Amino acid sequence: MLDRVVGMGLQLALVPILAAHWGLELYGVWAMLATLPAILLLSDLGFATAATVRMTMQIARDEREAARVTLHSASQVVLVAGLAIMALAGAAALLVPDLALSFRSGADPSHLRTALVCLAAYAVLIIGNGLVLAVFRSNERFALGSLLSTFTLLLENGLLVIVVVLGDGIAAGAMALLVGRGMGTAIGLIVAARLRTGMLPGLRRGNRAVRSELIGPALAAMAIPMGLTLLLQGQVVALGAAAGAAAVPAFVAARTLSRIGLQLSQALAHPLIPEFGAASARGNQRGVLRMFALVLTVATLIAVGFALLLAIAGPWIVHTWSAGHITVPRETMWAIALSALCGGIWNPVSNLMLAINRQASFAPALVALAALAVLVTLALGHWLGTMAAALSMAAVDLVMLIIVLRFGLYHWARPPDLYRTVMALAGEARSEAGRFLRRG
Repeated sequence: MLDRVVGMGLQLALVPILAAHWGLELYGVWAMLATLPAILLLSDLGFATAATVRMTMQIARDEREAARVTLHSASQVVLVAGLAIMALAGAAALLVPDLALSFRSGADPSHLRTALVCLAAYAVLIIGNGLVLAVFRSNERFALGSLLSTFTLLLENGLLVIVVVLGDGIAAGAMALLVGRGMGTAIGLIVAARLRTGMLPGLRRGNRAVRSELIGPALAAMAIPMGLTLLLQGQVVALGAAAGAAAVPAFVAARTLSRIGLQLSQALAHPLIPEFGAASARGNQRGVLRMFALVLTVATLIAVGFALLLAIAGPWIVHTWSAGHITVPRETMWAIALSALCGGIWNPVSNLMLAINRQASFAPALVALAALAVLVTLALGHWLGTMAAALSMAAVDLVMLIIVLRFGLYHWARPPDLYRTVMALAGEARSEAGRFLRRG
């Protein structure tokens, strides 16, 4: 949970800092350029995610050597992906025209080229770091892996804030992220080695057969970040292209604020992913039902409360939080609130589907809907501004909520069973609260 809370806090802190020191236009350029790592994370084709799930289920069945082969097979794919990323980034830095690179903002193209290469290398390190975290998560060291992720987030973003406050620009900011991520990944490797689990990212034990078996779930896993990247980052680029860079900060600020509720519910669901996968692998249907009911109930409570807060006080919160630099139209915030409500429920529940490699049941729909949302924003952004991006994002989240809930109710719990389990969990919560109060 700590990494989610810290990540959320960092997102909130960076908006006013970057907007104040760089100005809205340069900050808008950074927001668009910063979509690059999210896009490049798709280049490993989802192998790191699929390998983590497979390793967790293999270790739950005490198949440690098979898990080691899975990790090394994924490492081979990640190595090729990293080399391809850096080759493409170098070519883009040399060949993209100045006007296209600067998003018509007047930013120094040479600084943007440096930032592009640094952010590409940063994406490569994030992909590699996913394999390091796979070692912790599959060996029931989820808390330790989350702690290391939190440390890396604090380190890289702390360095970013330092260079921004000192007056440096986009190139220095990208370098700061790269250096911080590199240091955090190195520390993660050292700690993983000291666990003596017998598993570290490597190449020697990987084989073609395992890579072939991973292709299906890996491609489906890749579709999830692809869809989310289109929905979250693609919308930013589309809005900037249609309405100009100055329109981007208002949407980014509102969207960042709306993700708080999602991060809170994800903080509950994320630690349950290995447990849910292990319970499913062992055929523990009662455990599967209880975890599904718990995630759905808590996510719904958080999403409803936070969506109401956004609808009522969202514009005021953004204006105050950004020290008056950013103003969000109330109608845009209402659409963002609807997106937060639906997204705050379907995202945590979909994590449970990912835990059993059933992401193919929703990932293709997410990609198609997100791509459609980007096209809508491109078409209507010039006339509707931030409202075009907010409405299209809300529509995607609403449809995804329907798709994910249908899967859960069909595979994990019939409505009567789900209702009884939710009531039982509520009774347990009341009993625990009563005991706590009596002890107090």
